[in-house]
Amino acid sequence: MHTTDLVIVGAAGHASDVVGLVEDLVADGARWNLIGLVADQPPSVPERFAGRAEYLGGLDRLEGLRAHVVVAAGYPRPRSALVARIAPHIRHYATLVHPDAHLGTGSTVGAGTVILGGTRLSPKVTVGDHCYVSHMVGIGHDAILSSFVSIMPAATVSGDTRLGEGTLVGSNASVLEGLRLGDWAVVGAGAVVTRDVAPGRTVTGIPARDRAG
Repeated sequence: MHTTDLVIVGAAGHASDVVGLVEDLVADGARWNLIGLVADQPPSVPERFAGRAEYLGGLDRLEGLRAHVVVAAGYPRPRSALVARIAPHIRHYATLVHPDAHLGTGSTVGAGTVILGGTRLSPKVTVGDHCYVSHMVGIGHDAILSSFVSIMPAATVSGDTRLGEGTLVGSNASVLEGLRLGDWAVVGAGAVVTRDVAPGRTVTGIPARDRAG
């Protein structure tokens, strides 16, 4: 049976989530062959990966590899920086969607994106390249997530929203319908966003407002 080689870029906590996702996909019949992890530094908590994924070395190990690659960095800026560094050496990025996640009719998911278990996408959601959608996230109809967006566990993004490049929506936060979040905006954990957020701004609280300072 043909399998597809896969390398995960990263060796911290988020990489453990992605290894678990690959394990669940393989158990569900997907034909990924996880070669191991590459990162600038070895895992700081090696037992996370013991018996699960081998640390292969630094990012230079990607040169000449024909494997598919996914970047396991939970936050947008580090993920964007890693993708920029490795792009000259990568032919194929893996798109990994947990078998328990639901993608509504007409929804699309970009290259290098990770969607974890329990997440629900309504119809016609667009998820860009190299996004991270964590556990138990809900995304409403016709929402558009640009590249490098991160949505943390149990957050809700309502329908007809537009999330700019590199937007971060924190755990248990809610973004109400029809809003626009600018590039690299940050929504704090538990916040409720009731109005548009300008690019690069951080908002917190209920209702969410610009963070002081």
